[in-house]
Amino acid sequence: MEGEQVKLATGAKRGLDPNPETIREGSVRMEQHPEYANTLAKIKELGFEVEITHGDPYVEAKEVLNFQKEVVRVLKVVYVQEGMRYLDLEHELGHIRQLTERFGNKCLPTERVIEYPDGRIKDISEKGGVLTNWQNTITEYHNRLDEFLRLHARGANIELLREHAQGIRTWRELYKDTGLKRGKSPSRKSWVEKHFPDLYGLEERYSRVVVIIE
Repeated sequence: MEGEQVKLATGAKRGLDPNPETIREGSVRMEQHPEYANTLAKIKELGFEVEITHGDPYVEAKEVLNFQKEVVRVLKVVYVQEGMRYLDLEHELGHIRQLTERFGNKCLPTERVIEYPDGRIKDISEKGGVLTNWQNTITEYHNRLDEFLRLHARGANIELLREHAQGIRTWRELYKDTGLKRGKSPSRKSWVEKHFPDLYGLEERYSRVVVIIE
């Protein structure tokens, strides 16, 4: 999507050579992690295809409507970089689980388009029920908190934890500013409490751990 930030897009780094430490913490190249095949299987079980990108990895659930505004299919894809860290693949799996497990019986779409009879596809103005930019900040912040705590539980090295703590600081500000409108939107707070009720517990656990590495 030109001209705007792609929702659920996350930067990734090149994975390291395999050894006991890089495998344990997940900084190894994803293809060389013992759980790589199982993780791909989980992604496919949740209905997503895996495709290679040269840009930032991201998760897409594109709802396609016909000319009568009926849903004809949902294109669900996770885009990954070859050779990126296994932990970055886990991050994208985290987003897939968010979209498929926290919004009832359907996958929350990240985009909606209309397909015309001649095959042309265009964005549609009706975006109700599609992940919004402010919801995206909440979703990313939640996933990053969960990721940091997972890495800490594995005994990841201090540099890796500091890298992820910096990302959390950035997204915490976006979460507060764009997501919650600095507390001026009760409806947005209610959205968090409905779909991400564990977020506050993750924040509390993170705050107890991060002081040790700063």
